[in-house]
Amino acid sequence: NSIDRFFITAVATPLTKDILGAAPTQFAYTLDITFYIADIIDQKVFSTASVNSKGVGKSEDKAIIDALKRVNLNNSTLLNFVEDGKKKIVAYYDEQAPAIIKKANLLAGMEKYEEALYTLISIPSECKSYDEAISLQLDIYQKYIDHLCDVNLSKAKMAWAAEQNSLGATEAGEYLSEIYPDAKCYKEAQQLYDEIKSKVLD
Repeated sequence: NSIDRFFITAVATPLTKDILGAAPTQFAYTLDITFYIADIIDQKVFSTASVNSKGVGKSEDKAIIDALKRVNLNNSTLLNFVEDGKKKIVAYYDEQAPAIIKKANLLAGMEKYEEALYTLISIPSECKSYDEAISLQLDIYQKYIDHLCDVNLSKAKMAWAAEQNSLGATEAGEYLSEIYPDAKCYKEAQQLYDEIKSKVLD
């Protein structure tokens, strides 16, 4: 879904490194940690924020881990960063939604139904065009399962016409099992199944 494409990540850059004491030796690090809210698919960064954090440990790795643990995720800088990211994501998809919907319609017209559906789910629920996108998803989904039904019913008919025996019945049955109950040709598929069953499966 659309939530899966957005993520928060961070990059830590050491600013200072100190060695404390002789025995046991401890390390102290000051890190600059930059946070990003980004879109993994479009590779677009929506918000950034940087905070500094200090950590101490018996090894360099432990000092860095300590510094990361000490970051206060509820500080105003990071809270504003998250809110800013959310607003920019919604604004971006409000602006892009008409083009996304147009692209989905084009893909569906080319019978690239899965790609069309995947394109539409990029629109977050907070966007103005979300209801329109959902409605179009339902429409394209119906076209998709109707298309699958036509393809699989045709293959099932060919398999049954070629061999009206248990082999043909098995092959046709595999195609018929791929047909969704709410597809337009489901009734016709059921009639073919009943015919096969009456001749071979009983």
